[in-house]
Amino acid sequence: RGVAIGFQTSGLWRRMSTIENMSISVIVAVFISTAFVAVMLAATLRNFVIVGMVLLHVIGVCLALVSVLVLEGRNLGILESVSVTLLVGLSVDYFSHFANAYLDESSAKPREKRTLAAIMNLGGPVMYGAATSLVSGIFLCAGKITFFSAMGGFVITMISLSLFATLCPFVATLYYYGPEAQFGEISCPRRCCSCDRQREEEIAESNGVGFDLQPPSRKTRLLTLAISVFILAIGGGVRLGL
Repeated sequence: RGVAIGFQTSGLWRRMSTIENMSISVIVAVFISTAFVAVMLAATLRNFVIVGMVLLHVIGVCLALVSVLVLEGRNLGILESVSVTLLVGLSVDYFSHFANAYLDESSAKPREKRTLAAIMNLGGPVMYGAATSLVSGIFLCAGKITFFSAMGGFVITMISLSLFATLCPFVATLYYYGPEAQFGEISCPRRCCSCDRQREEEIAESNGVGFDLQPPSRKTRLLTLAISVFILAIGGGVRLGL
């Protein structure tokens, strides 16, 4: 009879309830962030094929970072839940830049030339932006407070994974499977706007000029490769040293 009316007084039950609430909140936040990103990309890029490619690689980066946390043996806590919640919005940055650069090229060009032009136009700025973010993460890792050092490790891991996924699989996906001409394009809802007319004029001008994309020089390719390797090496070295 005494067991039937007993109750628990351990604080571990409160912790278990907190972890359950955080896990549910993280899943809901990730789904809401992904849906919001999809809507914003569809409104700005206006191509559902490109939007699908970006979302696919963003999900891959998120799964990779969660896998890194699991391999490190870290349990779900306040810092981990906040990091995973911010992951979708932070990792989509580089993908959206390259996707926009790809769509800014004339639709009359083949997908190979559009991809190479996007890399030539935004490859350097994207890596410089990644370098500045990486430096900020390194300074955070030098902090004495656990929150700052852990957040610095999260930033370094996220930047490294996002940069690698952007320069390797995402660029390769655009090169081989990027939409050509106006395939997958979302038409402007207001027919009075000049979006379609400007696109037609751009295609006609491109066909008339006959622009040929010049390949980057050997010095440019080597410098780009050196910067990529430097960023990934520094980020990976600092991350493994934590």
